[in-house]
Amino acid sequence: MSEGLRGRRVAVIGAGPVGLEAAARFAEAGASVTLLEQGLVGEAVAAWGHVRLFSPWKMNCGPSGLRLLGALPAEAEAFPTGAAFVADYLHPLAAALRLRGVEIVEKSQVVAVGRQTLLKGEAIGAVGDRRREQAIFRLIVDGPATERVLTADIVIDATGTWSQPNWLGRGGLPAPGERLAAAFLTRHLPDVVGAARKRFDFGRVAVVGGGYSAATAIAALVELRAAGGAAELHWVLRDPSPSYARFEDDPLTGRDALSARMNEVLRGEAGVTIHAGCEVEALSISAQRVNLSLTDGAGAEHLLPGCSEVICATGYRPDLELCRELQVHLCYASEGPMKLAAAMLAAGGAGGDCLAQESPGAEVLRSPEPNFFVVGAKSYGRGSAFLLGMGYEQVEQVVGLCGG
Repeated sequence: MSEGLRGRRVAVIGAGPVGLEAAARFAEAGASVTLLEQGLVGEAVAAWGHVRLFSPWKMNCGPSGLRLLGALPAEAEAFPTGAAFVADYLHPLAAALRLRGVEIVEKSQVVAVGRQTLLKGEAIGAVGDRRREQAIFRLIVDGPATERVLTADIVIDATGTWSQPNWLGRGGLPAPGERLAAAFLTRHLPDVVGAARKRFDFGRVAVVGGGYSAATAIAALVELRAAGGAAELHWVLRDPSPSYARFEDDPLTGRDALSARMNEVLRGEAGVTIHAGCEVEALSISAQRVNLSLTDGAGAEHLLPGCSEVICATGYRPDLELCRELQVHLCYASEGPMKLAAAMLAAGGAGGDCLAQESPGAEVLRSPEPNFFVVGAKSYGRGSAFLLGMGYEQVEQVVGLCGG
């Protein structure tokens, strides 16, 4: 147990995989830990519980969590669904943390973090000025019954990006009519062949986006059609020549199979219309359906009328309100912490195989705000190359930076 962290108060925000690992590691180092979650433990993962992860169990469990639980919950090389990951790992880990003395506060949203005695523009890092380091953190927490104030010596932001989906419109902006059409839009991956089947086995369904989430949705919709679903499928992609990269001897067999299948669909699939090189210009509602106005690379407009459902797979972004009163240096492009974003860009950015990433080291996790750290998916900002293993490594590095 570290004397440097013994008794220090740590607030971890977000009870997803990386937040739980942070709570476990800081508790292991002797800190007094409070874990705050706006919903329930693992709720964001549970929302896509029907999806099977690309990565196996051995890549998805953190070292501190495993030390606490004693073993992997299943065969190391097996690929869990999101639901299994929550039920067999995240929930047991939360229970073990409670027994360890970690306070887990669910249904309590942290709406702002600041310093107890300083404003954002005060003590701006002059040499030898330790006022910000010495001032405790003040967290405003909106709970089920009332707001309350918590204080902490160290704050870990592991809130992820799942609750902040990007807009559909050109330039990343809301498309005209998008907010009015909210009832027709699905912002997260639906269980197309399961619980949400009735919504997607008829009519005209559009998927907007060109990443793996869009591919997962298209694969499920194609499967539904093969099982007798009658939906007419449309896939809208910004890339004029879309394709999915494949990697030699890819250990993530699910990723490779999905990429291969999507390349087949992009070359031509019965019942699937590809709108490559198109962006959503506007949305309108008529006759209980939503119409998508698309614009191609040449500026020509195309109408995709009468959609019963639109799956928005346009990515996610971090919530920046949480740390607005702190001195956090964010990347102007990704909105992730600047030092980490710069290191990732120098190492080749988001291109290539995400498995080829190497940790850029602990120092890039520091920000101008002492003892405030962003870890997990949120540390990658709008990027999509995050792996849980990188988040777990970040946790270990942050504990080291804090004296553990």
